[in-house]
Amino acid sequence: MTTPRTIERRVRIAAILVAAGLLVEVLVLRGLRPPAFLIFVLAGIPLVAAGVLVFLYSLVSLRD
Repeated sequence: MTTPRTIERRVRIAAILVAAGLLVEVLVLRGLRPPAFLIFVLAGIPLVAAGVLVFLYSLVSLRD
């Protein structure tokens, strides 16, 4: 059974991942060169996706 503290920890980790991904994307969007796009695709998007997946996993693994 998943305890509330475990769920809170997973949601906090998910929020940190999403925030880090959005920060990378915002910083990279200021550059208009090809490396900026590569950093956007290879770092920003996976961080946001990982955060969303961790959040969804924390919801699915919740048991009554």
